[in-house]
Amino acid sequence: TLQVGRAHFPYRAAFVARSRNALLSQLKNAIASSKKTHHAETKLCFMFPGQGLKLCEGLSSLYSTLPVFKKYITVCVDRLMKKHNVDLLTLFSLNTSECITPKCDFERINQLYIFITEYALATQWMAWGIYPAGMIGHSLGEYVAACVAGVWSLDDALDIISKRQRLMNRLSLGCMLAVSLDVDTLKKYSIDNITVAAINSPNRCTLSGSKDDIDTLIQSLRADAVPYCLVAANHAYHSVAVESIQQEFSDYLSHIQTNRPSIPFISNLTGQWLPDNEAMSSHYWSRQMRKTVLFSRGIETLINGQFSIFVELGLGHHLSTFVKQHGCAVECYAPHLSAYNSGVTEAYLKVLGALWETGI
Repeated sequence: TLQVGRAHFPYRAAFVARSRNALLSQLKNAIASSKKTHHAETKLCFMFPGQGLKLCEGLSSLYSTLPVFKKYITVCVDRLMKKHNVDLLTLFSLNTSECITPKCDFERINQLYIFITEYALATQWMAWGIYPAGMIGHSLGEYVAACVAGVWSLDDALDIISKRQRLMNRLSLGCMLAVSLDVDTLKKYSIDNITVAAINSPNRCTLSGSKDDIDTLIQSLRADAVPYCLVAANHAYHSVAVESIQQEFSDYLSHIQTNRPSIPFISNLTGQWLPDNEAMSSHYWSRQMRKTVLFSRGIETLINGQFSIFVELGLGHHLSTFVKQHGCAVECYAPHLSAYNSGVTEAYLKVLGALWETGI
């Protein structure tokens, strides 16, 4: 009745509480905390991260409390077990200390883990009635956007990510480094053998290369007091190292059935909306795994297209941080454990309430 039978009011307030007293405490500040809704003018974007999702961080709570999330996790892990003999269920159903064992080589299954997590989160948000007007993914995250948009069936997408994972596991070891510099300033350093893997914001880039070359660059950055951080990756993604597997990946994708996307999403290659024919092209996806991720340009495209709300579908907040660094008046939501004193499920419910307050 509330959803379809009553008029919308100009102000809203939502609360998440575990007890009557906690709710009463929040209600005392209800008038001061209520927000004026945006209604029709609001455009929401789903954002899907790539590398960097930590093993089992908070997922056991979501798995045990969110039925749609659990359903699609189960569907995906069952499919992977039956067809690829890969068992990921314990990574979602147990807590962190139980998941991490000497036998668990996370780097060899991380792409599958990330894809499944983000796809299941997307289905949960849409089951709650939160639908994106557009989407953007970072590297691997663009595959999640493509699957959510219906470019591939879920079964085919799992096969694609399994193939991509196996190919990436064949690469020689490498390093990736996040640097707080713009691309032009980076040119003053000796990075001839290092690739700019991603341009994330006006002054944030990710570099990719061999361990020796990255270590040499780190010494120079330290001397200039430039902030940097090693990325949790054992391979040099989006670098020349990937070229050895591009053709095999393209050939594999050429046999996969594709469909026109039902939801528009941004291309990592151009930072613009991805045309339907490119989304359905095996050649596009083989280039996407090699070329620089133009995430910053993609965010500019979305902001210029009047997108004002960004929801990060992962357990981190890196993409939201990159969006805020563009200096525009937009709202970012990234429910994750470190942002709340309570559990991760409550964090998601608080974001759901915050989105309702905006008029979504």
